[in-house]
Amino acid sequence: AWRRYTVQDGVEVETGDGAVWATSLVGSVRFTTMWGDPSREFLLATQPNLLRRRELLKRLSLFAATLKRIVMFALNPVSVLLVLSCVLTEGLWRVFPTGSYGAYNMSESANEAALTWATLLSVLSLPVTVIAGWWI
Repeated sequence: AWRRYTVQDGVEVETGDGAVWATSLVGSVRFTTMWGDPSREFLLATQPNLLRRRELLKRLSLFAATLKRIVMFALNPVSVLLVLSCVLTEGLWRVFPTGSYGAYNMSESANEAALTWATLLSVLSLPVTVIAGWWI
């Protein structure tokens, strides 16, 4: 048997041990495939990119369920209609001017920019409503 020692801070520390066997005593040897270089010291030029891609795929697989829900929400016409309706409601609230005390001041004219945006959003909501109705 043997032991490996290294000097750390002036003190000899045991860092490993092993043994030597005679060839006649060894019944079988099992080999296992080890992927990559743990220290990444001897990687080829293209291998770091491959390892980064593998790590990215591992992270994405961990968040796959959450990512799937977000994508399905974004692609669902009913959710798009919901978001569009909320934005349209906010745009309609901004059409009428408010006074200094927070209430609507109907003696002033409507906000033209907000009215234009509300018109565009309402025109856009028509096909989205038709698609959402078909979807349901």
